[in-house]
Amino acid sequence: MSQMPTETAPDSTIPFRADPYRFISKRCAAHGSDAFEGRLLLEKTIFLHGPEAAELFYDQSRFRRADAFPSRIKKLMFGLGGVQGLDGAAHVHRKAMHLSIMTENNMDRLEPLLAARLRARVPVWREAGEVALHSELLQVAAEAAAEWAGVPPEADMNLRRRQMQAMFEHAGSVGPVYMRARLQRRRADAWAHDLIARTRAGEIAPRQGSALDVIAGWHDPEGQPLPADVAGVELLNVLRPTTAVGVFLVFVVHALATDGVHPRTDEEVRRFVLEIRRHYPFFPAVGARTTREFEWKGLPFPEGRLVLLDIWGTNRDPRTWSAPDDFRPERFAHRKPGPFEMIPQGGGDHPHNHRCSGEWITERMMAVTTRFFVEELEWDAPEQDLSLAYGELPARPRDDMRISLHPA
Repeated sequence: MSQMPTETAPDSTIPFRADPYRFISKRCAAHGSDAFEGRLLLEKTIFLHGPEAAELFYDQSRFRRADAFPSRIKKLMFGLGGVQGLDGAAHVHRKAMHLSIMTENNMDRLEPLLAARLRARVPVWREAGEVALHSELLQVAAEAAAEWAGVPPEADMNLRRRQMQAMFEHAGSVGPVYMRARLQRRRADAWAHDLIARTRAGEIAPRQGSALDVIAGWHDPEGQPLPADVAGVELLNVLRPTTAVGVFLVFVVHALATDGVHPRTDEEVRRFVLEIRRHYPFFPAVGARTTREFEWKGLPFPEGRLVLLDIWGTNRDPRTWSAPDDFRPERFAHRKPGPFEMIPQGGGDHPHNHRCSGEWITERMMAVTTRFFVEELEWDAPEQDLSLAYGELPARPRDDMRISLHPA
């Protein structure tokens, strides 16, 4: 057995938080290894990088999710009792609920809803003269997601968008910012709980097959309805990540503004969307905990050890991708990425692994947004700082991707 490469610093929390997307790949390169050990919040942690490491990480006989996330992150981002914290048969059963929402017919319904909301914003953007797209596209995504999910139209989606945005933007925060985000989470949980209760009481009749309909009617493996608070968490587990897709929509516009690529055919759009998902920073890493002691490539993995897999760096691994730092949609002309080579929303398969069931609607929403900004809107990106703030979670253009519309 070889010795695990180990960081000399007593704790890596500060450097990891300062550069969350690039920390693991940089340190792996320095150690000459796809695995090294350090400490996060003083806890011994193994950091992994690359497609082989991803394949290891998604081996459910060796890793579990139930106690991998710090309580403060779990309570804010994922909520209690949701699919992200389940393992084994319980996870497969709950994941089947989410996948049952992702039928072709149901996903087809989302595309015109998103397109309609983009078009509805044009007069507002034109009157403003110049608009920052970060909040705008998150709002558009939240509104389309809510209608698609069966949420009644009386919902204040500006408020709900801000609440869901706080969940994924402030999960790593501390102090008053974190506490305000937790308050936002509690209010969103109460709202979602109420939607479930009203649906079960017959006060709301969501479209059959919508997320609200499916989740309110779902039963656990013992045949019992999900507790209303857990069902509410799972409803937010549809609405929150679909709202977060707004980050990818901002990246669509950023790529159009900076890379000179203007896809028009369906095939060009498909490649463009895939390359954005590979190239741009969305999730930096994902965590799990070892279920037993084992060796990998001669390196020791103790039982119960926290492990973080490098997502963004794996998507740019030069052993998998030629010129990985270049934006090249054409790389997908004759290539379909393997299940552990490109993992912006998780690796492995969807039914059994912790791979996002919303991956397909992410690509559909990005394709709709690409066609809209290429075919339906004449716009410019005024002078601004278009570099990405990699210290933010999720990363974003430093000036929030400002555009100005041409006169009608």
